[in-house]
Amino acid sequence: MAVDTTRTRPAFYRRPWVLTVVALLGIGALDYFVVWPLLSPRVQRQLLALVHIGPSEEPHMIRAASPPMIYPDKLRDAWIEGKADVTCMVDVQGKPHDCKIVSADQPEFGTEALYVASHAFYVPGTNHGRTVASHYTLNATFRLPHTIIPPHVMQDVSPPPKYPSALNATHARGSADVSCSIDESGHAQDCHVTHADRDEFGQAALLYATHATYYPAHREGKPLTQPYNMHLNFFPPR
Repeated sequence: MAVDTTRTRPAFYRRPWVLTVVALLGIGALDYFVVWPLLSPRVQRQLLALVHIGPSEEPHMIRAASPPMIYPDKLRDAWIEGKADVTCMVDVQGKPHDCKIVSADQPEFGTEALYVASHAFYVPGTNHGRTVASHYTLNATFRLPHTIIPPHVMQDVSPPPKYPSALNATHARGSADVSCSIDESGHAQDCHVTHADRDEFGQAALLYATHATYYPAHREGKPLTQPYNMHLNFFPPR
């Protein structure tokens, strides 16, 4: 069979670089759709790190899995606000180490921020797609709502309510509700029983509410008189 030498190759084939590009695209597609899914995630991360793919990121705290920041009672009652900064080294497994207080407006703020940072869970930092140990800084801000903070019993200085001795033989259980007005100095005024399963429970609750010590209500750091309702449950002594 004779070869037709009068025909010429298409322009596509007359450009070698075009063939090179097409071949590379084909090989890349084969690697991405066939070979890449077969690699383990660890190997994939290592390959990405070699070619420096992926941004560098600082570690960050997983808030949902970490302890909440609790306002120190002493500073809340005194209406003191402030900030605290804590630094930690977060390892490749997301665990904090060597946490320390950098600054704190009040020692209690620093202690609380240090506890949270030391017990939190983290997503570790990365460097060009590779997980690395890196520093993390927790900037904690303690702010109080500019609303009325209600009064509450100072549990550490108030004796606990006593079970009525007249009911010891009955082993009865019950509850009682008492309403008072707590003045600016933290004293209960005009206390009265609003509900009681038994009169003895009402009298015991009234005695406790009258003699307890209270933190008065505050608004923007200033004490004020506010009503206070108390519910007490009574259980027979063992």
